[in-house]
Amino acid sequence: MKMKELRSMLYAGAVVVLVAGCAKQPAPPAPGPPAATMQPWKLDFGPTDAKVVVECFYPTEGHEWVQELNNKILKKHPAEVRIEYINWQRDEGLRMLEEKKLEPCGQYLVNGRVVVKKSQALGNWTDDDLLIAVDKAVKEAYGVKTSQAASNIVVHVPCGLAGPYGELRDGFVKENPTVKLKAQIANTLVLCDRIEKGENADVFLCMGSLELQPLEAKKRLVAGSERTLARTSLSLIVPANNPGNVKSLQDIKGAKVRRIALGDPKTISVGKESVDALKKAGLWESVKDRVQFVREAATLKTVVAEGKSHASLVYTSCLQETHDPGKEPKKLPIKTICEIPLDLYNPVAIVGVAVASGAAGDAGRQFIAYCARPASQKIFEKWGFLKGSATS
Repeated sequence: MKMKELRSMLYAGAVVVLVAGCAKQPAPPAPGPPAATMQPWKLDFGPTDAKVVVECFYPTEGHEWVQELNNKILKKHPAEVRIEYINWQRDEGLRMLEEKKLEPCGQYLVNGRVVVKKSQALGNWTDDDLLIAVDKAVKEAYGVKTSQAASNIVVHVPCGLAGPYGELRDGFVKENPTVKLKAQIANTLVLCDRIEKGENADVFLCMGSLELQPLEAKKRLVAGSERTLARTSLSLIVPANNPGNVKSLQDIKGAKVRRIALGDPKTISVGKESVDALKKAGLWESVKDRVQFVREAATLKTVVAEGKSHASLVYTSCLQETHDPGKEPKKLPIKTICEIPLDLYNPVAIVGVAVASGAAGDAGRQFIAYCARPASQKIFEKWGFLKGSATS
């Protein structure tokens, strides 16, 4: 079938007829937009710097076996393989299919080379065929036999924890030279989304406990593995030129402070505790109409540095953060006015937790325990976290 005809069928909502030969197809949708149009066109799993990239072109609906197979690959090669799951029933996925001159309904590519075609239902390949091809690509890319999954620990690290993580990693590896730590560094909610979608990880170092609730509800975390590693306070910051003439927390209700950036209290801990602090300080009613909520904690510093907000409450530890483990914090044109009194809110917990999809098992929990040691607490304190704030 030509791509032009295929595209016409997609627009006509006739995808289910075309892919009837694929495994586990759902019943035809009710009149209206095809269900496939509501699904994402691309899902990414695994480390961004992996040397082996596996692309699979399948509809995301009714093909659960594809994700099960992808999970097998990631479990075996958590640090060496990245998977791109392209839904060719979406326009973007179909364009990618056309660019690569591939046929629909069943393509797996490893580093750009076609490994298998068509569908599992046709019986022309097995899971082992693909796993063997991936193993070969990993060996070619890395030059040596990779470590067993149990000696690789994939750690999801929020940007605000990259600094202490770098030192914790170095100390842990010194004690455990056969273990390899692989960090995925991104904003907290980005990492939460990736874990929720099934991306492989062994340990999640999370800024805040509120952020973990959706993952706990979906059983993405190992129950009982949580450890509070540290806590962080809140601080009031303003642009370097301080256009609102803010000298204390009470000054944010002044007329010159026209915009105040806060984290979303429904989704991130820095937002919830900031709103609680302003309410307890008797400031909320005076400033709430000037508040702009942002989704990510890292955005708070950015909007203040760019002068888009005249004040913000941020994690104190984020004032010393670096996005690159082992490197010094980046300086921004912001000014710290004060640390928010601890009696106005609950300091935010930094939580280490094992991820249910992880392959490292005891090794991952061992790293969490290392991060909770009294000696490790000194590292957190160095990076602006509260003293004596870890608990078992």
